[in-house]
Amino acid sequence: MKLADPTVESGKETLSNFNAKIRKFLHKEGSEWNLVKCVKVRISLISKAFSVLHWLRQAFLPSHVLLSYFTLSPDIMITVKDTLRATVRVSFDGRVSKQFHGPRAQERFDNEVRILRHLEEKACPFVPRLLKTDASTLTMVTTNCGSRVHHLDAKRCAELFAELEDFGVRHEDPDIRNVTYRQQDGRFCLIDFEFAALTEGETNDEQQPATQF
Repeated sequence: MKLADPTVESGKETLSNFNAKIRKFLHKEGSEWNLVKCVKVRISLISKAFSVLHWLRQAFLPSHVLLSYFTLSPDIMITVKDTLRATVRVSFDGRVSKQFHGPRAQERFDNEVRILRHLEEKACPFVPRLLKTDASTLTMVTTNCGSRVHHLDAKRCAELFAELEDFGVRHEDPDIRNVTYRQQDGRFCLIDFEFAALTEGETNDEQQPATQF
């Protein structure tokens, strides 16, 4: 029976501990750091690990083993919003998780899921795409539509929400905080549809949005 090389085992343990510290740091700081800052921290920490990688290569650890220890899981999510109504987290692979809680959480969850499915059917290009839902935890996962916009001309903002109505949806909360900018295609987008209402093909009861709190 071949005995494990103590140098290799020590190297694996060092890498495992290092990666655990990175994960702990990101989880701890996630509520206070935005996604951009956390990505910069990740790059900085990995850069500082180059010397450790060089040492471990001397222990003849395979490259794929080394890389696996330094790859942060895409399932790690950074909290970017935590309010009375919802908690929003963003992952490194571009997914956004929104968990509803607080007053009328079930109603708001059901409404936003319904609105996003409708907009996807209408091929609306400037809203998030619904990836999955979990009714048991009132959680939905969508694509990322970029970063929030802090300065936007009032006329342009109004035009965005008016354009949404061309797809049969009235937002009901036409505020700049619900506008984002997607750098990939240079497009302004709209988010947060928990109070939105359909404007076509629905009965009056179905169109009634959740009351805002």
